[in-house]
Amino acid sequence: EAKLVEIRFVNDLEDRAWSRLGQILGGNSHMEELVIQSCPVNMAELCVGLQFNQSIKKLRLNGIDLGDERLNSLVPFLSHNPSLRSLILKESNIGSTAVDSLSDALVQRSEDSCLEVLNLSNNHIGDMDLEKLAPA
Repeated sequence: EAKLVEIRFVNDLEDRAWSRLGQILGGNSHMEELVIQSCPVNMAELCVGLQFNQSIKKLRLNGIDLGDERLNSLVPFLSHNPSLRSLILKESNIGSTAVDSLSDALVQRSEDSCLEVLNLSNNHIGDMDLEKLAPA
């Protein structure tokens, strides 16, 4: 029995492909790592299904222009995936507003599902923003 446990993307996909990927991820109980790097992502389409995934342990969105608004699409996934242990959002163009959303999402997680790794390097956030994440 074959199980898909890891996906890595570095190429651009059409919107409908992001939607389909989200659907696949939402129904996949074996996926452990999702890496999307330096390519345009339709976060709204991807997150429609991704929000239902409970198995991803590592999510890496490096060099993705998430910005503050697109990060909000991830909030349901971040809030409700008890398996997520590593979140890497390097060079994702996120700022203070996104940090507020991220903090709110992480606070909603249960005590036994805390993140072990959170990497927000090379974004537009400062020390005050990082302090918001301390309770999470």
